[in-house]
Amino acid sequence: MTVQPTTRSADDLSQPAAAPLLEVDKIVTGFGAHAVLHGVSIEVRPGEIAGIFGLNGAGKSVTMKVIAGLVPAWGGVVRLGGLDITGDSAERRVARGIGNVPQGRQVFAELTVEQNLRLGAYQLRRRNRQGYGDVLEGVYERFPVLGTRRDQVAGMMSGGEQASLAVARALMSEPKLLLIDEPSAGLAPLVVEQLFHTLENLNRAGLTILLVEQNVTFGLQLVHTAHLMRGGRVVYSGASSSLDRERVAAELGIGRLLARRGGGTQPATASPPPTAAQRIALTSGTVASEVSGSTTGRLVVAVPGLSANLRSFDVLFSHLDPATHRRLAFDPRGRGHSDTTPAGTYGWPAHARDVLEMADQLGHEQFDLVGWSFGTWVAMTVCRMAPDRVRRLVLIDGGGVPDDSALVPIYAGLNRLGTVYPSREGFMEAVRAIGFYEPWEAWRALFDYELETIEGGQVRVRTSAEACWEDERYRVANFSYDLWDAVQVPSLLVRGTMAIPGGRGFILNAADTERFERKVAGATTVEVDAHHYTVGVHHDTARHVAAFLDRE
Repeated sequence: MTVQPTTRSADDLSQPAAAPLLEVDKIVTGFGAHAVLHGVSIEVRPGEIAGIFGLNGAGKSVTMKVIAGLVPAWGGVVRLGGLDITGDSAERRVARGIGNVPQGRQVFAELTVEQNLRLGAYQLRRRNRQGYGDVLEGVYERFPVLGTRRDQVAGMMSGGEQASLAVARALMSEPKLLLIDEPSAGLAPLVVEQLFHTLENLNRAGLTILLVEQNVTFGLQLVHTAHLMRGGRVVYSGASSSLDRERVAAELGIGRLLARRGGGTQPATASPPPTAAQRIALTSGTVASEVSGSTTGRLVVAVPGLSANLRSFDVLFSHLDPATHRRLAFDPRGRGHSDTTPAGTYGWPAHARDVLEMADQLGHEQFDLVGWSFGTWVAMTVCRMAPDRVRRLVLIDGGGVPDDSALVPIYAGLNRLGTVYPSREGFMEAVRAIGFYEPWEAWRALFDYELETIEGGQVRVRTSAEACWEDERYRVANFSYDLWDAVQVPSLLVRGTMAIPGGRGFILNAADTERFERKVAGATTVEVDAHHYTVGVHHDTARHVAAFLDRE
């Protein structure tokens, strides 16, 4: 595979360039009678990585689609290398040197890896059929995992592998400019780090990149130039090394931004603090955990749902600055890779003691605490048992009295625990067909971590149904609104506004949300357009939580 060379090094990017590779000049477009973009202008210079950032609805993805030729411009001009391509088709733009990795990656799930790559090379095979084999082998060199799985159906790959395939497919046309829309969406932090280095290495090899990214801490570490959009307009642009961080934070509605690593306009070469898998021996049993971020940062402990595991917080943790936060996610006992302990050892106080003991072992007297669903009741119990140790509390879609109808799918999920499935792929197909688990890539990572292989290639989840049922029986027998009296610290309650699909109601309903805000001093409530199964892995939730935890 060859990458279009550049004669300018990354260190030269701060110097004036003769001409941009891409010019988006006063673009106006929309759908029907509704205008979405109102005069968007962006330049991307040869050899740089440029990024577009903004809240949902800002017009980022529509801008990318205009550049790729997927949405027509009503007005304005798009130029590539000085040539007006505004009227060119998407196919013609690929031939001119634009590669596109669309939002959601959109690999052809029923086709093999190699068939996906072959489709990406259709323009290459038109102009240089003999060179196809060399380009294909070059892609396999850059992405070894694809080489080992060239005959695997793409839909059965992990989210990270599909992300690699989507980038590799775009590279098969040997582009001058690579467009990437939301590359980190739904990926685990370790996979995001790997993707970071892949894009960094492609850029060092000479490829110019324009990306859209909602994970600001990821994106601003990678790009040379940032463009902020709001309401279909570019409202602020500049070299990422010299951005007004307060203005960026204000425009994006987030808290303190990640300090830039390294100097100049060159992407930093140091790796983010690594994520360490740890088995923590507690008085009650051994707990599987992942600890990431700075050892000197503020500890954030995250407690997952009733039958969930530590993968539940990959999206949320990707929004927390690893330079200022130490992030602890764990499998509660009886879940995932943690010990299953005897009957009678569960219940909210037992899990709360585990949280406090883990914080002790990590050397943190005080910490921030996040709970999702079942984790909300455990988190409030921690506040009751040790009120001086929790600095800030986040409760995600739980903590009150669930609607009876909302418990039906919860209980159905518990009843499926212990079921043996013929294969990993068969399990994934079965749970995805339920229709609750979106975005699928985030949930696939959770399930992939959860499954264990038994005889004959069959699989089952590790989580103990008995442990989960004991905790649910504890909730039914013991919850009262008096538990809210334990919340004496700044708190954020996040509620999903959509009922569980099928009209199943809410785990956290509107009445309890209003009651919590009235009863708990210093409480803030936010609503996210998601249901119970999606709200905790929603980027809007992650941004609200990051902004709340970044406050002193």
